[in-house]
Amino acid sequence: MRWWIGSLLLLISLVALEKFIPVREKVMERFWPVEKYFFSIRGWVDSVKTCATNSNGVRSESERILSVSKVSLGELVIKGKGKEGDLVIDSDGRLLGIVEKSFQRWVLVKTPLSENFKMFVSVTDGKKEVEGELIGGDPPLVRIPENMNLKGWGVFISRSEDLGGYIRGFGKGEVGKVIGRKGDFWIMKPTAGYRGLVIIEK
Repeated sequence: MRWWIGSLLLLISLVALEKFIPVREKVMERFWPVEKYFFSIRGWVDSVKTCATNSNGVRSESERILSVSKVSLGELVIKGKGKEGDLVIDSDGRLLGIVEKSFQRWVLVKTPLSENFKMFVSVTDGKKEVEGELIGGDPPLVRIPENMNLKGWGVFISRSEDLGGYIRGFGKGEVGKVIGRKGDFWIMKPTAGYRGLVIIEK
Protein backbone atom coordinates (compact mmCIF):
# COMPACT_ATOMS: atom_id res chain seq x y z
CA MET A 1 0.00 0.00 0.00
CA ARG A 2 2.86 2.36 0.81
CA TRP A 3 4.45 1.90 -2.60
CA TRP A 4 1.14 2.77 -4.26
CA ILE A 5 0.82 6.00 -2.25
CA GLY A 6 4.47 6.82 -2.95
CA SER A 7 3.99 6.30 -6.69
CA LEU A 8 0.89 8.49 -6.68
CA LEU A 9 2.71 11.29 -4.84
CA LEU A 10 5.61 11.02 -7.30
CA LEU A 11 3.24 11.28 -10.27
CA ILE A 12 1.51 14.34 -8.76
CA SER A 13 4.91 15.94 -8.12
CA LEU A 14 6.00 15.35 -11.72
CA VAL A 15 2.77 16.84 -13.08
CA ALA A 16 3.16 19.89 -10.84
CA LEU A 17 6.82 20.25 -11.83
CA GLU A 18 5.98 20.21 -15.54
CA LYS A 19 3.14 22.68 -14.97
CA PHE A 20 5.20 25.34 -13.22
CA ILE A 21 8.81 24.65 -14.23
CA PRO A 22 9.65 23.96 -17.92
CA VAL A 23 12.01 21.00 -17.49
CA ARG A 24 10.69 18.96 -20.41
CA GLU A 25 13.60 19.66 -22.79
CA LYS A 26 16.27 18.49 -20.34
CA VAL A 27 14.32 15.38 -19.38
CA MET A 28 13.60 14.60 -23.04
CA GLU A 29 17.27 14.56 -23.95
CA ARG A 30 18.40 12.10 -21.29
CA PHE A 31 15.40 10.10 -20.24
CA TRP A 32 13.05 10.22 -23.24
CA PRO A 33 12.06 6.50 -23.16
CA VAL A 34 10.68 6.98 -19.62
CA GLU A 35 9.54 10.58 -20.07
CA LYS A 36 7.32 9.79 -23.07
CA TYR A 37 5.11 7.58 -20.94
CA PHE A 38 4.74 10.31 -18.31
CA PHE A 39 3.72 12.89 -20.90
CA SER A 40 1.32 10.44 -22.52
CA ILE A 41 -0.77 10.86 -19.34
CA ARG A 42 -0.86 14.62 -19.85
CA GLY A 43 -1.69 14.13 -23.52
CA TRP A 44 -4.55 11.81 -22.67
CA VAL A 45 -5.98 14.29 -20.14
CA ASP A 46 -5.66 17.21 -22.60
CA SER A 47 -7.27 15.13 -25.33
CA VAL A 48 -10.28 14.20 -23.19
CA LYS A 49 -10.71 17.81 -22.09
CA THR A 50 -10.48 19.16 -25.65
CA CYS A 51 -12.78 16.56 -27.18
CA ALA A 52 -15.33 17.17 -24.44
CA THR A 53 -15.51 20.85 -25.36
CA ASN A 54 -15.18 20.41 -29.15
CA SER A 55 -17.41 17.50 -30.18
CA ASN A 56 -18.29 18.71 -33.67
CA GLY A 57 -15.04 17.78 -35.39
CA VAL A 58 -11.65 19.41 -35.84
CA ARG A 59 -11.80 23.00 -34.64
CA SER A 60 -12.28 25.70 -37.27
CA GLU A 61 -9.21 26.98 -39.03
CA SER A 62 -7.62 30.29 -38.11
CA GLU A 63 -7.17 31.31 -41.71
CA ARG A 64 -6.77 29.59 -45.04
CA ILE A 65 -3.13 29.86 -46.11
CA LEU A 66 -2.52 32.16 -49.06
CA SER A 67 1.17 31.72 -49.77
CA VAL A 68 4.27 29.86 -48.63
CA SER A 69 7.88 31.04 -48.85
CA LYS A 70 10.93 28.97 -48.00
CA VAL A 71 13.37 30.75 -45.70
CA SER A 72 15.92 28.00 -45.19
CA LEU A 73 16.03 24.23 -44.96
CA GLY A 74 13.27 23.26 -42.60
CA GLU A 75 11.70 26.72 -42.22
CA LEU A 76 8.78 28.30 -44.03
CA VAL A 77 7.09 31.70 -43.88
CA ILE A 78 3.33 31.30 -44.26
CA LYS A 79 0.76 34.03 -44.65
CA GLY A 80 -1.85 33.42 -41.97
CA LYS A 81 -2.66 34.10 -38.36
CA GLY A 82 -1.18 31.91 -35.69
CA LYS A 83 0.83 31.77 -32.51
CA GLU A 84 3.77 29.78 -31.20
CA GLY A 85 2.94 26.09 -30.86
CA ASP A 86 0.06 26.04 -33.35
CA LEU A 87 0.08 23.12 -35.79
CA VAL A 88 0.02 23.56 -39.56
CA ILE A 89 -1.68 20.73 -41.46
CA ASP A 90 -2.60 20.19 -45.10
CA SER A 91 -6.05 19.46 -46.47
CA ASP A 92 -5.57 15.71 -45.83
CA GLY A 93 -4.76 16.27 -42.15
CA ARG A 94 -1.02 15.61 -42.53
CA LEU A 95 1.29 17.67 -40.32
CA LEU A 96 3.50 20.15 -42.15
CA GLY A 97 5.08 21.78 -39.12
CA ILE A 98 4.75 23.86 -35.96
CA VAL A 99 4.48 27.64 -35.70
CA GLU A 100 7.74 28.92 -34.25
CA LYS A 101 7.14 32.70 -34.37
CA SER A 102 4.28 35.00 -35.29
CA PHE A 103 4.53 38.31 -37.18
CA GLN A 104 1.01 39.75 -37.27
CA ARG A 105 -0.38 38.13 -40.45
CA TRP A 106 2.69 35.97 -41.14
CA VAL A 107 4.12 33.02 -39.21
CA LEU A 108 7.46 31.24 -39.26
CA VAL A 109 6.95 27.47 -39.33
CA LYS A 110 9.56 24.84 -38.54
CA THR A 111 9.16 21.52 -40.33
CA PRO A 112 10.69 18.08 -39.64
CA LEU A 113 13.57 19.11 -41.91
CA SER A 114 14.64 21.69 -39.32
CA GLU A 115 17.36 20.66 -36.87
CA ASN A 116 15.36 22.46 -34.17
CA PHE A 117 12.35 20.21 -34.70
CA LYS A 118 11.62 17.58 -32.04
CA MET A 119 8.38 15.74 -31.42
CA PHE A 120 7.04 12.61 -29.80
CA VAL A 121 5.51 10.38 -32.45
CA SER A 122 3.62 7.14 -32.83
CA VAL A 123 4.86 4.75 -35.51
CA THR A 124 2.34 2.25 -36.86
CA ASP A 125 1.75 -0.33 -39.57
CA GLY A 126 -2.00 -0.22 -39.02
CA LYS A 127 -1.97 -3.12 -36.55
CA LYS A 128 0.89 -2.41 -34.18
CA GLU A 129 1.83 0.99 -32.79
CA VAL A 130 4.95 2.05 -30.91
CA GLU A 131 5.92 5.37 -29.32
CA GLY A 132 9.10 7.11 -30.36
CA GLU A 133 10.80 10.45 -30.92
CA LEU A 134 11.20 12.39 -34.18
CA ILE A 135 14.46 14.32 -34.46
CA GLY A 136 14.45 16.97 -37.17
CA GLY A 137 17.11 17.35 -39.83
CA ASP A 138 17.86 16.34 -43.39
CA PRO A 139 16.71 13.61 -43.27
CA PRO A 140 14.44 13.53 -40.21
CA LEU A 141 15.17 10.56 -37.93
CA VAL A 142 12.93 8.46 -35.70
CA ARG A 143 14.13 6.46 -32.72
CA ILE A 144 12.24 3.95 -30.62
CA PRO A 145 13.29 1.92 -27.57
CA GLU A 146 12.15 -1.36 -29.11
CA ASN A 147 14.18 -3.39 -31.63
CA MET A 148 11.68 -3.57 -34.50
CA ASN A 149 11.70 -3.26 -38.27
CA LEU A 150 9.77 -0.06 -39.03
CA LYS A 151 10.39 0.25 -42.77
CA GLY A 152 7.19 1.30 -44.52
CA TRP A 153 5.42 2.26 -41.30
CA GLY A 154 3.52 5.53 -40.94
CA VAL A 155 4.70 8.21 -38.52
CA PHE A 156 2.01 10.20 -36.67
CA ILE A 157 2.07 12.91 -34.03
CA SER A 158 1.91 11.27 -30.61
CA ARG A 159 -1.16 11.66 -28.46
CA SER A 160 1.20 12.91 -25.73
CA GLU A 161 1.98 16.08 -27.71
CA ASP A 162 -0.09 19.24 -27.39
CA LEU A 163 -3.11 18.76 -29.69
CA GLY A 164 -1.80 15.30 -30.55
CA GLY A 165 -4.62 13.35 -28.95
CA TYR A 166 -7.14 15.80 -30.36
CA ILE A 167 -5.88 15.52 -33.96
CA ARG A 168 -5.42 11.74 -33.77
CA GLY A 169 -8.97 11.41 -32.49
CA PHE A 170 -10.13 12.37 -35.99
CA GLY A 171 -7.79 9.96 -37.76
CA LYS A 172 -5.41 12.77 -38.76
CA GLY A 173 -1.89 13.79 -37.81
CA GLU A 174 0.37 11.85 -40.18
CA VAL A 175 3.88 13.31 -40.27
CA GLY A 176 5.65 10.98 -42.68
CA LYS A 177 6.71 7.46 -43.69
CA VAL A 178 9.69 5.41 -42.61
CA ILE A 179 11.80 4.70 -45.71
CA GLY A 180 15.00 3.19 -44.34
CA ARG A 181 17.49 2.85 -41.54
CA LYS A 182 20.51 4.89 -40.45
CA GLY A 183 22.44 3.29 -37.61
CA ASP A 184 20.16 3.06 -34.58
CA PHE A 185 17.66 5.46 -36.18
CA TRP A 186 14.96 5.21 -38.83
CA ILE A 187 14.80 7.67 -41.72
CA MET A 188 11.47 9.42 -42.22
CA LYS A 189 10.17 11.05 -45.39
CA PRO A 190 7.71 13.91 -44.64
CA THR A 191 4.40 13.46 -46.48
CA ALA A 192 2.52 16.77 -46.03
CA GLY A 193 1.70 18.82 -49.10
CA TYR A 194 1.54 22.58 -49.54
CA ARG A 195 -2.05 22.88 -50.72
CA GLY A 196 -5.00 23.71 -48.51
CA LEU A 197 -2.85 24.43 -45.48
CA VAL A 198 -4.67 25.23 -42.25
CA ILE A 199 -3.38 26.51 -38.91
CA ILE A 200 -4.86 24.59 -35.98
CA GLU A 201 -4.88 26.78 -32.91
CA LYS A 202 -3.22 25.50 -29.74
